[in-house]
Amino acid sequence: YQASRVDSFLDASLGFARDAQAYLLKLGTGRIKPPMQERACAALDAYLAGIERALAPARAFLVGDRLTLADIAFAAELALFSAERAHARTLADAGLAPLWSGALATAFPRALAQFAALCAHEAFAPELGPYLAKLEKRDG
Repeated sequence: YQASRVDSFLDASLGFARDAQAYLLKLGTGRIKPPMQERACAALDAYLAGIERALAPARAFLVGDRLTLADIAFAAELALFSAERAHARTLADAGLAPLWSGALATAFPRALAQFAALCAHEAFAPELGPYLAKLEKRDG
């Protein structure tokens, strides 16, 4: 059962990754259009809503009581998506607001708290800590 649940999270992560990476790559070119951001927004909302539902029973991890590949994929995908912050000027020039904002924590409190907890976890902190700090510096 747990292996099946992990597999389901991986499928959801792959679906989200497809739209998120297309969006981030387009941002990198400096030529972003509202429809591309709308697709990324829909993908982000759907992905985080699923994570939010999975965490409803106040879990420490997405599947079971220990770290699994589901948690790794979730942390990696959100860390990658948070790189949107490095493109604030591109978004502003296109008249668009960033998707990665404080509103996410309001809309998906368990999912964003889980992301923060995973980023602080000993398995992730050595890599994600400096990466996210670098993004914060570029954003701020």
